[in-house]
Amino acid sequence: NRVNSAGCLVSSCRREGDWPATEDKSSASLPCGEGYSGSMKRTCNNSVWSEIDRTDCRRIVCSNNDNLMGFSWNETVAGGTYENNCPNGYTGKMSRYCNMDGTWNRINSTTCVLNKCSAIDGWSDTTSLMSTEKDCPTGYKGTQSRYCNADGSWSQIINSTTCVLNKCS
Repeated sequence: NRVNSAGCLVSSCRREGDWPATEDKSSASLPCGEGYSGSMKRTCNNSVWSEIDRTDCRRIVCSNNDNLMGFSWNETVAGGTYENNCPNGYTGKMSRYCNMDGTWNRINSTTCVLNKCSAIDGWSDTTSLMSTEKDCPTGYKGTQSRYCNADGSWSQIINSTTCVLNKCS
């Protein structure tokens, strides 16, 4: 409380935390805090602070309208992380952080591992979503091919019809 220029006692609320000393029948405002937009408000009445009014505080979010690399990133609160499966042909999860200002960070795909088909029966190691060739079995001429599926499993032999039986003269 203080005395004004007319010599009258003016009641007020004392400073409380970040809330400044405020004259009676007046309000004070502070930013809502990290991850929120807007202001919170308090009123001083008879030298007593009111409860904090946070009706103007809105949670900041990153929009779900941002489609990057063919992936939809769902609405995420500021300070949160959203995960998606890695692209076709990879195993793992990729993530994206929602910054405190409501903008998306770059995609983190460091945990995405490219799938491979292991060498087997003369077929060489092959990266997923790729095909490879090898010579036809003994007694046949030509080549045959096979596809490495997205999950790292081998497909059936694609064109074994190109293997032609050697003819003896």
